[in-house]
Amino acid sequence: MNPDSYFSQLSDDAVTVCRPCIEAAADLIFKAWRRGSMIYTAGNGGSCPTAQHLALDLSKGCRVIGKAPVRSMCLSDSAEIMAWSNDVNYEDAIAFMIRGRWVPGDVFIAISCSGKSQNIIKALLAVETLAGKAILLTGNNTDIRDDLADVVIPVQDSEIRRQEDIHLAVAHCLTWLLKQKIEATP
Repeated sequence: MNPDSYFSQLSDDAVTVCRPCIEAAADLIFKAWRRGSMIYTAGNGGSCPTAQHLALDLSKGCRVIGKAPVRSMCLSDSAEIMAWSNDVNYEDAIAFMIRGRWVPGDVFIAISCSGKSQNIIKALLAVETLAGKAILLTGNNTDIRDDLADVVIPVQDSEIRRQEDIHLAVAHCLTWLLKQKIEATP
């Protein structure tokens, strides 16, 4: 593989991302913003910094003067997840944080290339038991349960690096769409 083939495949992957899924996710987030609800994000491994980046872009990058800020928080930031992992276990850490903070109307955005990370799955199940809304950015999983999230945005590539690249692009697209919606709100 050379740089041209990497970026060529990345471009091909970008074309296959479900645009209606991104729009549906942006609508869920926008409705949460209108209610003043919280947007939680979380991810593992390389998806963790994407979740952190997304939470920052939601709260800072979508800021519109004269409008309420988007309330967001990444649940996979190091200190708290480490404390929960130490005191409970890693697989249940994010679910515990969700159960302790969740208010009806909140939205959870999970990022997992494999779609098999137990802490992400348990967090999605916790959101489900709270009758909440969830968005999942994932890889090319054919065995993932579609009912784990209200909106699932898969990346159709077997290469984790490119999945992570596309997840960040999807995150940027979501925040771009959200900011446009907020700006258009009277």
